[in-house]
Amino acid sequence: ASGIRSMVFNPDGRTLFCGLHESLK
Repeated sequence: ASGIRSMVFNPDGRTLFCGLHESLK
């Protein structure tokens, strides 16, 4: 869970998270 939090707080991680969300779609 902490890894996901780091992604949310990091600008680059945020973009990566959005890309991952799109992939899940």
